[in-house]
Amino acid sequence: RPDDVIVGIDGHRVRSQAQAFVLLRSATDAAATFTVWREGRYQTVVAALGQREFGVVPSTYRPAPATP
Repeated sequence: RPDDVIVGIDGHRVRSQAQAFVLLRSATDAAATFTVWREGRYQTVVAALGQREFGVVPSTYRPAPATP
């Protein structure tokens, strides 16, 4: 929800956007468990995210072009 504040991902406390990105990219499971602060209390939200960065399907993975 727009007013949710994400305070945890997959059981790890999140204090910054950078931490959230690392956690979301590093796991291989297609679902994530978020702990959010919503309407004055903590709630757990499970969301299906599809493939995460390190959990890519090899047959569809295309590396980025090399930079000079």
